[in-house]
Amino acid sequence: MLDASKHWSYALTDSLYSIILPLLTSALVKIIPETMADWTSAFGKVADRDPNRCHWFLEYLSTRPFQDEQGAFLAATRLHLVATSLKKLEWRIPLLLHRLLEAVVPHLSHPLETVRRHLAAVLVTIFMCDLLQYRTRAPKLEEFLTPLLPRFAGLSPATAHDQRRKDDVNLLKTLAAMVSTYLGSVGTL
Repeated sequence: MLDASKHWSYALTDSLYSIILPLLTSALVKIIPETMADWTSAFGKVADRDPNRCHWFLEYLSTRPFQDEQGAFLAATRLHLVATSLKKLEWRIPLLLHRLLEAVVPHLSHPLETVRRHLAAVLVTIFMCDLLQYRTRAPKLEEFLTPLLPRFAGLSPATAHDQRRKDDVNLLKTLAAMVSTYLGSVGTL
């Protein structure tokens, strides 16, 4: 239905969105590990087309990647779906990538490793155009990292174990996972 909707009028497509988005919201909180590959494939198919035709879907996925999450699995699942859905579109959706970056930045110090790993994959997707040196309006890695670097100046083993230090260590782990994810994807480009 979603694929065929590209041939529908605006009114029909709009009514479809009003039905599909609440269904997606309820479905996303019911995903289980056994069905994750199926959901990834389905979301990838919807997003693998002209971004103007599926803008509502892309906006839905990327506006609040941590919306209504009950736990780490659901947060990681949503981030995984965002990263895999947007992977092929990054050079065509620079403004959406800016909004997605704003949505994920407050969560970069997430305490759970699984969520940080999926956050890293989202960051690689966001910065892929810049990393591959495409000339687009997509977010720039240097502009993202510059304000974060001073947070690491005071990190040392002797630093007190307060919440700020834990957040900074988690942020550093997220960025390290981003580098690792990027290096792992270089061979698949």
